[in-house]
Amino acid sequence: MKCFLLLSFCLSFPCGEQLHASVSSYLRADSTTTTHSGWKQSSWLGKFFDSGSNWIYHEWLGWLYPVDSGSDATWFYHADLKWIWTKKSLFPFFFVNGIQDWSYFNRDHGLYDFATKQYVSQSSFLTDNWRRRLYTPTYINQIGDLYVIVDCWHHRIIYSKSIDANIEDWDVLDDDVAGPHSFATDGEILIYEDTGRGKLKVALFKEGNLQIIQIVSNVGIRPHRVIYHETAESFFVISSGDQALYEIKKQNKTAAIFNRVDLNFLKKSYSRSISMIDGNLYFTSGGGYIFKTKYQNREVKVIESYSVPDGFENMNDIFKSKMGWYYFSSTSGSRIARSRSISAFSKGDFEDIASEFGLSGTPYYMSEFGGRVYLPEITQHSGIIWFKEDSLGKVIEHGKLFEFGPPNSQDIARRNLWPL
Repeated sequence: MKCFLLLSFCLSFPCGEQLHASVSSYLRADSTTTTHSGWKQSSWLGKFFDSGSNWIYHEWLGWLYPVDSGSDATWFYHADLKWIWTKKSLFPFFFVNGIQDWSYFNRDHGLYDFATKQYVSQSSFLTDNWRRRLYTPTYINQIGDLYVIVDCWHHRIIYSKSIDANIEDWDVLDDDVAGPHSFATDGEILIYEDTGRGKLKVALFKEGNLQIIQIVSNVGIRPHRVIYHETAESFFVISSGDQALYEIKKQNKTAAIFNRVDLNFLKKSYSRSISMIDGNLYFTSGGGYIFKTKYQNREVKVIESYSVPDGFENMNDIFKSKMGWYYFSSTSGSRIARSRSISAFSKGDFEDIASEFGLSGTPYYMSEFGGRVYLPEITQHSGIIWFKEDSLGKVIEHGKLFEFGPPNSQDIARRNLWPL
């Protein structure tokens, strides 16, 4: 869980004469007056103007409200960065409470973000910080009392006990994972892809939280979607780059590759997803087909194939809701449609529902929990759409859980760090 270092008296905006006596006690003891106009020189903080009130004006950082917090440590309130913390032995490194992370200040370049390896201006560092946003959220689902989001192009997995919490308040399971796309669980462990590195990662549920316990290597080229097969008691992962299916078995709370099957029927076409629907495995394909298969005796047998309508050649997902509707998302034209069956969809009998939901990005992996169906939108526009169906399958309510729009420069800098 996040450890908030901020003391209780710092949770509201500082004011009052009671604080004034301690505001600059350490700084004043450490500083000498350099001019008759109130400017002082700190041995570690540099030059600042002492207004005689609770505020000081720093030559590089601007207006600051300092609050001594013991020894040589000081909390500052900054107009753009809000609460920051540093001390003599650390400055110009300081902790930014709003993102629960460290930064470094350079007077010529601004603030350094270690997670994007770039300098950012003071005014945009916190406001536009990637940690407070989503960029290409490919999947969301509920596991027990936890909600988990795959923030793909920010290279992280985050979770929270409150789905309505601000993104910066979600806990980070992993922020060193290259372009993950999905996750699956058997209730004890959770597996997700480290797509850009050809690996899987395994986390364990522990005391209401998640903890990474294992890395599984050599999972093909671009492991792209993981699901759990309850009957087989196995996790299945498709590697989109070399068209293979991996069966992963749990062994004493860890995971190991149990079987690998070449999906020759895909004919080397890129396939982003597998879906488990009514006991069958469905594969989407960039080749313009959907394949219905059965996994038996460690082999994948094709039962039926369906051609897809024009505009759905590069599919992302097939999803069946509890009300019996099949949903089809596609990168081609950023389309989302629904139909009563896969065969009907193949024949062109479907509803195009992108405009109904106000879709602005590319629709991706769908899920359903808490009486709502969830549809992430990615790439051009990042957000998570939700909607409800009545007993007849009619959409009776919809909205957006998160709405972050197009990426900003910090989003893009974070995305470019690792392969997707």
